[in-house]
Amino acid sequence: MVALLISLFLTLAGSGPSIREAQAGPAPTGLRAVGNRIVDGSGQAVRLRGVNYSGTEYACIQGWGIFDGPSDLASVRAMQSWGINAVRIPLNETCWLGINGAPAAYSGATYQTAIADYVVLLTANGLIPVIEIHWSAPGTAKATGQRPMLNRDHSPELWRQIAARFKDNTSVVFDLHNEPYPDNNSDTVAAWTCWRDGGTCPGVAFQAAGMQELVTAVRGTGATNLIMLSGIQYANTLTRWLEYKPNDALANLAASVHVYPTGNLCGSVACYDTQYAPVAQQVPLIAGEFGESVDGSVCGTTKSNQLLDWLDQKQAGYLAWVWNTWGTSCGDLSLILDFAGTPHSPNGSTYKARLALTSPPATPTLTATVATSTATATKTPVPATATPTSTSTGTAPAAPSRLMAGRVGRRIALNWSDNSTNEAKFVIERSTDNFTSVVAFEQSANATSYRDATVQAAATYAYRVLAVSASGVRSTLSNVATVSTK
Repeated sequence: MVALLISLFLTLAGSGPSIREAQAGPAPTGLRAVGNRIVDGSGQAVRLRGVNYSGTEYACIQGWGIFDGPSDLASVRAMQSWGINAVRIPLNETCWLGINGAPAAYSGATYQTAIADYVVLLTANGLIPVIEIHWSAPGTAKATGQRPMLNRDHSPELWRQIAARFKDNTSVVFDLHNEPYPDNNSDTVAAWTCWRDGGTCPGVAFQAAGMQELVTAVRGTGATNLIMLSGIQYANTLTRWLEYKPNDALANLAASVHVYPTGNLCGSVACYDTQYAPVAQQVPLIAGEFGESVDGSVCGTTKSNQLLDWLDQKQAGYLAWVWNTWGTSCGDLSLILDFAGTPHSPNGSTYKARLALTSPPATPTLTATVATSTATATKTPVPATATPTSTSTGTAPAAPSRLMAGRVGRRIALNWSDNSTNEAKFVIERSTDNFTSVVAFEQSANATSYRDATVQAAATYAYRVLAVSASGVRSTLSNVATVSTK
């Protein structure tokens, strides 16, 4: 016992035993908060340094699968090759519970089993699963996007089921709600009160489930797992986190923050020092998501490197957004070009290099450059029933198909099937007036997804996609996918 206490003291003081960051065997078990560090059952400090793997929040509810990519051993080996030790898995409330018309082929027991099997695969190979609720919906609605808070209709029961399912696997971390933003995304006493207590809240059109009742739901199952609690304003703000921290008899709570320095309210070292440092002094701090910009428009890693340098100095954890192959433009937030782990540059290659360091540097290493995104957007009036035409010669590419759209935070996520072999690019058209006029975006050849971060609240958007050959010949249009930000 004395040796264990000495070990813990040295670990919390920032010296002594090395921090476990990646390992070849099973994932560490018995994860718990001790002071402002996470330790495992043997008292060894553990830092979460990993990635988000998106898809399980939207594929099911859109009716085409569960994962947006592989969930096999080869893909886990690719993560291991980077030095990743944690994977954050976003869930869909409707799909887990199998309610409100969720596609039967991908929801309920099928969905739960797929998630559980993936968790087993990760932990067996040394990776810590972080389970979080990304998309939710009250009443009879389907979870097709984020909400400002979780709901009392389904969310406490959801967390009871998740906790009961994984309580015997203490490698699993529970991240209760992805990005709360009550009181119309304001940093107010009302927002923080709602965050903790739920109920009738400003800016929330349903009875909210607060963090306290969700912690109580988890602990009521006997689960002792480490719980992460994201702040407000899309998890970017921690101003009153300590003041409103829920009660937990096990005192096994960590603070989570999401930081995209270009576009976030808190995105500078000065803000981190003022707002995050006091929290990091008392409880474990984890950046549950981070990237260079909120919309993937910045080509570079300067500001995210500043963030990671700061987190390294605090021995805090971080999970990059996102281990998916969504795009290849320079500023795209995708970390990889393929699920074999080929890094996307500059964010993926820079992050992989950092993870390769067993002892991350405490001093800034700001070497990345910033440039304007290669993505373009133009607004063009077109006939409402227009079919793309071209005066160029050559074979028209096959049209994209199975276009689907859904909300991912403040962005719209588009996915489609690429049916052509001769496209040079894709053009994504967006409209709010039945395509009388459009805003157009471009993606490179072989792309099958796009994230639109230029949408406004309380609007309905229609999207369609077409392929364009190198000689300018345009395909016919895909189906139209419609999504609302209301």
